[in-house]
Amino acid sequence: MVLAKKVLIISADILLYQRLRNQLSAEEYQVSLVKKTDGALKATIDALNPDIIVVDPDISVLQGVEISLMVRQWTPRPILILTTAMTLDNQVRALDLAAENYLSEPFDMSIIAGRIEHIFSLEQTTESIDG
Repeated sequence: MVLAKKVLIISADILLYQRLRNQLSAEEYQVSLVKKTDGALKATIDALNPDIIVVDPDISVLQGVEISLMVRQWTPRPILILTTAMTLDNQVRALDLAAENYLSEPFDMSIIAGRIEHIFSLEQTTESIDG
């Protein structure tokens, strides 16, 4: 029996979370939500041990890149940033420093599942090359 991969969504947008949960659950992912980037975020990540983290940058005053940099200090898990307006400089910074990928809005929910699968396939390729 293969266990469902765990997706942690960091977002204050409940509607976005519900749409993501519906799409990703249909793709057999286990989906959890964190609404705040307060001091409990690290403990939540440690407890849930997600396979991938999806960051919605509108969660707080912190932007997606900053949230991802903070999360990157605690876990090597892949990060996918959802963004409404990311400049070229921020795209480069996000990919260089924190995230495995980003997705600009507007996007179709099925695209997110595809991006997550792509990130997992890249990880498996890297593991087989390294191992």
